[in-house]
Amino acid sequence: MIDPKKYLPYQSAANFGKFLIIAILLIGIGLRFFNLEQKVYSADEVRRIMRFSGYTTQELREQAFNGQIIGRKDLQYFQHPHPERSLSDALRSLTSNPEHPPLYNLLARFWMQLIPIEHSARTFSIFLSILAIPCLYWLSLELFNSSLTAWITIALFAVSPVRILSAQNATQYSCWTVTILLSGIALLRAIRKNTLKSWLWYSLSLALTFYTHLFSAPVAIAQALYVILLERLKITRTVVSYVLAAVGSLVLFSPWLFVIFTNLDKIDRNTQYYRQFKTNIIQISKTLFRHTGHVFVNFFHLKGRLESALHLLILLLVVYSLYHLIRYASPKVWLFLITLIVVPTLFQIVPDLLKPSIRSLQARYYLPVFLGIQMAISYLIASCIGSKSPKNWLHYLGQQILLIFLLLGIVSSVFLGLNPEAGLDDQRGTGSGANLKIAPVLNSMTKPIVISDSTPSFFLALSYLVNDRVKFQLFQDSDVESWRQKLNLKELAQNYSNIVVAHPEEDFVNFLNEQYPIRTEKLAEQLIEIKLE
Repeated sequence: MIDPKKYLPYQSAANFGKFLIIAILLIGIGLRFFNLEQKVYSADEVRRIMRFSGYTTQELREQAFNGQIIGRKDLQYFQHPHPERSLSDALRSLTSNPEHPPLYNLLARFWMQLIPIEHSARTFSIFLSILAIPCLYWLSLELFNSSLTAWITIALFAVSPVRILSAQNATQYSCWTVTILLSGIALLRAIRKNTLKSWLWYSLSLALTFYTHLFSAPVAIAQALYVILLERLKITRTVVSYVLAAVGSLVLFSPWLFVIFTNLDKIDRNTQYYRQFKTNIIQISKTLFRHTGHVFVNFFHLKGRLESALHLLILLLVVYSLYHLIRYASPKVWLFLITLIVVPTLFQIVPDLLKPSIRSLQARYYLPVFLGIQMAISYLIASCIGSKSPKNWLHYLGQQILLIFLLLGIVSSVFLGLNPEAGLDDQRGTGSGANLKIAPVLNSMTKPIVISDSTPSFFLALSYLVNDRVKFQLFQDSDVESWRQKLNLKELAQNYSNIVVAHPEEDFVNFLNEQYPIRTEKLAEQLIEIKLE
């Protein structure tokens, strides 16, 4: 009979590879900055930056999409906080999208005011991603009581492809990771100490999690279930303390809850995109299989049989690590991770099976789940490395698995860094992805002018990629009267080397054909050149 104690992580084994792991941490930090300026901005990112800078989409349309000729810096103006836009302006803009709570946005605004560089918002996300590393170490110590397991966990986290991509994304997901970790730390400490002060800290940390992302609700439910199951379904002092702390967090979150309930129509309108499509359990299963593999391996444009095979091995290892966790860890440990994995997963999948939606296909909503998976894998590896069993091969097996995971993470992150389309949300096939093909063509021209009536966020994203020679004459969608009054192709042809339409809309191109004798030439995806005959 196997003695379970022989397979528990031991403190004496915690010195394994510390210098290697520190080097891995430094590599992981460097990979977060690798090729950052070449990464295309998604529509979500530029809209988010615009809002916490204090501008609304309507103001952008009125000031920049009015037929006036402007440069890239005029578009970039809406991507930075300015003195004339106060904090109240930012809050007013943020309430137009109440499905995104304000904590990250306000912190990012202060960061951009402190560090006013072009990619400032992304550097803030990277800072938060780095901050998550010591938070994860602390959580692992609280949960496993093993520094070896904690070191392995942060090493895997540092070079995880999905963590690299979320770090380079100028939205709230790195901040969400930090607040989830802090709430987990606070909960474990509150259960251990069971003092008023510890539960107050948990209540505050949970409120911060709510203020970062509304999908913190399933995380809170997972934590509630953890406490209830840990107390064996009995009403104990710990359960009562948890309920009071959770209620306190909702009280702290109540100002934004008021914003949500008074703007339900806006939330419905802002989230209707995902409800245009249907999914099924087979598609969801395939997507989750791919997402789980991408926590450790993501070759992006080099996808093929090798990556699929690695993903299958990873899935098998995840399943075994959960079995190992339940078999050998205490309920305090395995209940925490199982609830963190299962509850948010069900929260995403079940609603999509009941009503049309593809929300469950988005990797970013599973970040809490990925945390649980990474910690379970780390526990398994630490169990092997720290084993005092006479079977020395377990020790070496654990080392080899760890080294393979770290190597695959580094290689994957390099591939992702070299591909500007790679992001937390895949930009292939999107307007932002098309910008990567548009920008080099525009930058090769002597004095081009871009005309269009397409989506404003496409051009905010494009402004990060083009040089100062590129000019824009942008119009509001279907504003035919403005097109007639302000668009003069003959004058543009005299003043600019090339007239191009980026992200062309059919009605806009038809208007040009009706008004002028022109011929068009496709230069790239979503880019055509207009030539007068």
